[in-house]
Amino acid sequence: MKTVALIIFFMLGFSNLSSAKSPPAPVIVDVRTPEEFADNHLKEAVNIDFRDQSFEAKISALSKEQSYVLYCRSGNRSGQAEKLMKSLGFKSVENLGSLQEAAKKLKKDCAVRPGC
Repeated sequence: MKTVALIIFFMLGFSNLSSAKSPPAPVIVDVRTPEEFADNHLKEAVNIDFRDQSFEAKISALSKEQSYVLYCRSGNRSGQAEKLMKSLGFKSVENLGSLQEAAKKLKKDCAVRPGC
């Protein structure tokens, strides 16, 4: 009888694990200029220009508990933005590099010109 109860306990435990909610998808942040963003960007991406004087204020208004993935033209600005965000206490930030690299890693298409 104890064996049956133990098996049921494990089965219920594992079924709860499989139905557990997956974490929310990361927010995709394009840190290029608005002009670059308008030219092409990933679907679902938000544009927060790293070169804008209010960049730090804009990212500071975001939830530090949310996950973020960043990209730019070459990976330089997104790398700098990643360092800044981590220094401000953001828990999960990742630099994906360029638009093309981000599209490949996230398996997403571009909004303006498909195929990025």
